[in-house]
Amino acid sequence: MEKNKKRINKKIRVNILLIIIIIFISSCSTYKYKVDSEKNETYNLLRLKVKYSDINNRYSGKILILKQNDSKKIFILNPLGRIYFKLLLRGENTTAIYVKKKKYWTGFFNEFIRKIWGISIEFDILYKIIVFGQTPDNKNNAYSAKIKTINDEDGKPEIIEIRKNNIYLRFKIIKNEMKKGKINFKTDMGKFYKTELNELFEKS
Repeated sequence: MEKNKKRINKKIRVNILLIIIIIFISSCSTYKYKVDSEKNETYNLLRLKVKYSDINNRYSGKILILKQNDSKKIFILNPLGRIYFKLLLRGENTTAIYVKKKKYWTGFFNEFIRKIWGISIEFDILYKIIVFGQTPDNKNNAYSAKIKTINDEDGKPEIIEIRKNNIYLRFKIIKNEMKKGKINFKTDMGKFYKTELNELFEKS
């Protein structure tokens, strides 16, 4: 009996420790952004769940988008909320930072999206689809993709599905809010080294 009690107590302690570790990892989100308290300024905060699949790959994670006028900051996160890529946009001009590998690339948003999801689409077009449900007018558009939006009870986009050949991309809008304040878009690029787009994704 005593041995069984000790065994049970040990299992309980191990399970509690595992739960604590999982909670700690889940809460240790590495994405950070600074908001200055400017009463006359507002920005759009979007939080999305994303699922992607093709013939060889499957991916799920989260995306955080901060948009203020023509400036945008995008965090591409894993399911636990830890940062994978950070994007800084001015118009369609994009700096994509691979934070863990300390490297970055500069170019256009649609080039980066084509590389990770196989779909070439400008940020402004994607933003209009996600926020307003405005899909491109021409069904045979340059993106060669089928785009479907599913609205919530208020008629606002809740789920966006994009299909192209064997590619399936799904966004679910978790949060879409206008908030007061001014986003600080400054990033110390001295910590990172510049690379080509293909090299940005290399593991080494």
